[in-house]
Amino acid sequence: KIPILLRKIRSLGVITVIASNNMDCFTRWTVDGMKLNTLFDEIINSFDVKGLKHEVRNDGSSIFFTDILAKYKILPKECAFFDDGVDKEDYISKLGIEYIRLVPENDLTKCLEDLLLTVDES
Repeated sequence: KIPILLRKIRSLGVITVIASNNMDCFTRWTVDGMKLNTLFDEIINSFDVKGLKHEVRNDGSSIFFTDILAKYKILPKECAFFDDGVDKEDYISKLGIEYIRLVPENDLTKCLEDLLLTVDES
């Protein structure tokens, strides 16, 4: 169901990105093996950007998110970030990105369905 939802969301012009704190094997094998590059516009992997989601450059900008936001000319407040981890020290939220924690009662499928409804209404 997730691939179908992602295709519908993307068809409405929403940029979809995987942001993962992972090793090189994710980019080298998992992305192609699961055909993630056909479901998402971009895939950001900490190994490739040489930094984790919570790390910042000397100028205070996000190693992980600044470049992708600039590429698509998107403001942080125009983003939603779905993650199964805890937003330690509210880092993602402090960037201005809406942080949505994935838990069993609010899993990725439900979040994507909710997003689709929200985007479709606007």
